[in-house]
Amino acid sequence: MILSAQKRAERKGFSLTELMVVVAVIVILAGLVAGVVVKAIDASRTSTSLTTMEVIQSGLTRQLQQVIDGAKKGGRSPEEIYAVVRQAFPMNLNEARVGVQNLTTPYPPYQKSIGAAHQALDGQAQKSALLRLVLEKGPFSKVETDQLPKGALGQAGGVDIIRDAWGDPIGLEVQYQGTNATNTKPKFILSSPNTAKGGN
Repeated sequence: MILSAQKRAERKGFSLTELMVVVAVIVILAGLVAGVVVKAIDASRTSTSLTTMEVIQSGLTRQLQQVIDGAKKGGRSPEEIYAVVRQAFPMNLNEARVGVQNLTTPYPPYQKSIGAAHQALDGQAQKSALLRLVLEKGPFSKVETDQLPKGALGQAGGVDIIRDAWGDPIGLEVQYQGTNATNTKPKFILSSPNTAKGGN
């Protein structure tokens, strides 16, 4: 009994091996927890970005339908309807600035900012500037951009864009498919470096 108490009194700390084992266990646990946290953050960002893109996609579809309905009510021919749609939904910033197929652009007040965006921004940021232009400045805008998630509205090079949950630009690509003005409708493809969503 006395010897046992003396041995405990003589032992003042942990051995190096014990400390190394404890440190190794802590490092392994920290790595596991960090991996789970990173995956959860990425999943949350992906979900937020996809929700943002779904809201935009829905708004673009409604906006397109309103443009078509308005042109039909005005008694326009299929070719004229196609022309109105091409004006409202240009394929790129250059078309938004100068018009397409001898048509005037519906965005004349913004030609200066469009030109600056076209020169200053890279491809994805240009697509994002086009997206924000169509959403906010279009003749029949159907997306309330202030309803988008916090942080979605931003700037790149001093130009207004829309961002995903990572802060990267969400771009709009407009594709026209079909053989003539009667059956040609735009397809809206939204993308970011982290997610992509096609529709229409």
